[in-house]
Order: sequence, then structure tokens, then C-alpha cells
Amino acid sequence: MDNKVTNWKGGSNLDWFREGVTLETTDKKDGDIADFVMSNVFDKTPIVEHLKMANRWQQDDRVHRISLNTVILDTKTDEPGYVAKGRAPAEKTILEQTFEPQGMLRKRREGNLDYYRFVEPTAGNMKEVWGLMEMHLTKSGGRANFTKLVGDLQLPPFGLCPRVIELFLSAFLRFYRNHLTIKTRRTRTSPWEKRDFIGEIIYEIVNDPAPERVLVEYREQLPLEEDYLLEVNSIVSPDKAWEPKLSPIDGVGELFTAWFQDLPLVTKCNIEDEKCQRFIQEIGDVDRDEDMRELLLEKLPCALGIDKGFEYWEKEDLENFKDTFKGIVDRLNNYPEEVVIRKSMGCFKEVFDVKGNAESDVMGKITNWYNKLGAAVKEHKFSGSTAQLLKYANVQSTDRFKEKFLVGLPKELGLSEYSKWQNVDETLKKYKGILVKSKTEIETFYAKATGKSIDIERLSPRAEVLKASLKQLIDKTVIGRDEIVLALESLLEEYRR
Repeated sequence: MDNKVTNWKGGSNLDWFREGVTLETTDKKDGDIADFVMSNVFDKTPIVEHLKMANRWQQDDRVHRISLNTVILDTKTDEPGYVAKGRAPAEKTILEQTFEPQGMLRKRREGNLDYYRFVEPTAGNMKEVWGLMEMHLTKSGGRANFTKLVGDLQLPPFGLCPRVIELFLSAFLRFYRNHLTIKTRRTRTSPWEKRDFIGEIIYEIVNDPAPERVLVEYREQLPLEEDYLLEVNSIVSPDKAWEPKLSPIDGVGELFTAWFQDLPLVTKCNIEDEKCQRFIQEIGDVDRDEDMRELLLEKLPCALGIDKGFEYWEKEDLENFKDTFKGIVDRLNNYPEEVVIRKSMGCFKEVFDVKGNAESDVMGKITNWYNKLGAAVKEHKFSGSTAQLLKYANVQSTDRFKEKFLVGLPKELGLSEYSKWQNVDETLKKYKGILVKSKTEIETFYAKATGKSIDIERLSPRAEVLKASLKQLIDKTVIGRDEIVLALESLLEEYRR
């Protein structure tokens, strides 16, 4: 400004950027000229009261700028809060002195915290800035010219500095996150990479805008989109919400992707339900770089056999989707427990001649068999799978069938844990063969060492009745499994004495 005033002060008038802004410079002070130019050329600049926002040489550093941008973008926090009393953090002061003059903050105090709710501007210069951002970002035919937006905000009549643009843009994106996707690339020929809604990306694209490296895509929100995303979230990840730094479509997409990727191999390769098989095949290989809108609104419904385009859905269609999707997810989540473990228990029942169907029956029979072997067998140096079976047959009170015989022992035998079995029936057939061979070797050695075969104690009819009665009482109790075991062990100690 000083340079411009000096260069043109000798002239009869000063033309500044736009037609219609003129000032006779005769006998005018530099400050008068500057004030006049600023008030007339930048006549739509929203008032920002914080000094750092008004002075380009005193702006806060990069870290603090990114931090505040992120707070504003965090839609999971309805009302950002700061300590009310005592020395206010710079972040709070900047928030107040930037947005309160625009009528964009609703402040309330609770205890020793001040909470702020963002609202869209309804009048004044900020309304015009907001309208300019809407024009560039939501009314540009799907792809926004971000460089043009930043330039228009910096030039007259707005004249906003990059720091203020960051804050206003973060506030705008807070309201439009479900509509916008930001992508960047390192060079003109690099592939586009989706970027998260965090303060750092806002800092980057405002301070170094380049149309060939920044892409902002806009999609109109469909009528049932918000309810749909909430349903998908609640079904695939009921105990976890999406990351606040992401837009809802990207956040729910990542939760769905993580759930699908985490489905064990044993489920994807063995589940026999035709609908589940089709679902797995249609979804295919997914990762974090997927177009989440396409994945969730197009690919997912099609994988469930729903051909009706999402843009035409009504509430009844959403209800049908919810029931169908939940059924598929439940079957996929429960397959290992309901099928693989049950088949594996059947394998052990055959090998060890177990009569009952419960895990405790199998574990009890293996314990009984192991206890009958005697010191000579237990201390013998068996090799290979026989040594491993002897080791794992020593069942402790806290051991569980799955961890011991579907994870630990199979890994020792080179079969991998059950979650990675690509063919359950073939693996169990091989597993059973190893168990029978190893068990026979141990019992043969026992017979040679003792001159008799292993005689597993069997309960008398009265003892079976007692066992059934105890089991019935135990099944009705609400205490945990470990407490039940401790209670029974304590009772056994009393009777042993």
C-alpha cells in the first residue's frame, strides 16, 4: 500500500484495482489515501477482530493454524469446548474474534467450560463470502476450481488473507462434509489420492493452491443418505463411530472396509450360504482408497441383490436393506463360532470318544485321558506331533477349547490356526489323522510300559444323574465361567480331604 501511494501520489487521482474507485490526492496524507482505498476497494471484507487475523506479519504459526482448522472440521463434536475461566487459550480467542462478528457462533457456559455451536451466516459480508464458496464448491458441476476460489477471496472486494480463508473454509466444509471429497496428487501425472478432512489439508490447499494438484468433488446428498449411513455403521461396527476427521460417507466406508477385510479367511472360503457367497464375491477386494460413495451406495446394495438405484429408495426400501444386510453380516460374523468350532468339537469327540456335546465334556475327557498316562509316559521324550499332543492334552482349569485346540495345537502341527483354514473339512480330516496317530503312539507306549491298556474311568448311573443335576444348576447361574471353575475346584478339594 505504501509503495502504491508513493508511486501515484503525484498524479491527479488514484485508480485502484477497480473502476469507480478514485480519490483526489492533492493535499491528502498517505493514511487518508490508504484508508479510503481499503474501505472502498475491499468493501466486502468480513470484520475479524483478532489482530493475528488482521495482520499478515503476526499470524499464528502453522501448528496452531492446523489445530484450529481441525477443531472446526470435527463434526463429531457438536460444540467444541474450552476452559471458561482463567487465561483463555489463543485458539479460543481466535475462534471468538473471527466468527462472533459474523454471527456464526452460539456460545453457552456449563461449569467451567464455554461451548460453541457453529451456525451458517444469514446476513452481511460473511453471507456473501459464504455464497462465493457455495458457488465454487457446490454449484460447479461436480468439480470445483479451488484455485479460483482462493484467488477470488484474496482479491477485491473481499481481500481475505490465507489464514482467514482457512477458518472460513473449514467452517463451510463442516456443514458440507457429506457432499464433498478432497483429492490431491504430487504431480500432474500422479494418481489422485483422497485426503481426510483435517486441518493440515486445508492449510495446504489454501496456501499452495494448484488446479492440477487439488480436486474438490461435490455430490448432492440424497434424501435417505444420512439414515442409510447410520444403519451401515450400526450393523458393521455397532460399538465404534467413524473417525471425526472424515466425512460421513468416507468414515462409514472405512468402517465397512475394515469389517470386510477383517472377516477371517475361513469364513470367506467356507461359508455355504449362497447369499453370503454372492455378497463376498460381489464386494471383492476393497481398500481404503475406494470411492466410498460408489462402494456404499452402488456396490453394497447390488451385492445384496438390490437392483433399485439408491436415489430412488423410499423408507420401505431402507428397512428392507437393513434386514437383509444385518442377516448377511450376522451369518458372516458368527460362521466360525457356529460352524467351524462345532465341526472341530465333533472331530475331538470321535478321537477321544466323548459322549457329551459341550466344550466341558471334550476338555474333561481329554483331561481324564491325560491324567491316566502316569509319570513314565508324561516324561518320555516323544517327538513331532505326538510330543505336541501330549503337551496340549495337559488341560488347565482356565484353558479353552478354541485357544488350545484350534489355535495353539494346529499352529504347532503346521495346520495354521482355524481362522485361516481355506478348506475346513479337508483340514479337519488331516487334523484327525494326526491326532489318531499320535494318540495311538502314546497309548502303545503306555501299554508297553505298564503292561495294560489305558482304562478311562466311566461314571456310574448315579454319578451321571449327579453330573446332569449339577450341569443344570450351573447352566442357570449368572456368574462367569472362571468363577464356576473355581467353585467346583474348591468343592473337589473339600471332598478329597
